[in-house]
Amino acid sequence: MKNNNLYISPMQARTIALDEANVKNAEFNYQKISTTGDEKIYRLDFNTDYMDYCCYVDAKNGEVLGFDCCPSAA
Repeated sequence: MKNNNLYISPMQARTIALDEANVKNAEFNYQKISTTGDEKIYRLDFNTDYMDYCCYVDAKNGEVLGFDCCPSAA
């Protein structure tokens, strides 16, 4: 899922995170790309009406490196 650049786009990272969460629509609250050496990792925090999610995506190949979810606070 690479584009013409060396890294996937933020929109591609969002799509990967939504696929991992098995949801179609969500509100993204936080998105950041962190760099350590030559590694670039997207952190995406998003939520639906009932769940909060956090997903880490490798910016080079789109691999999900970490994923967590919990019920939203009422």
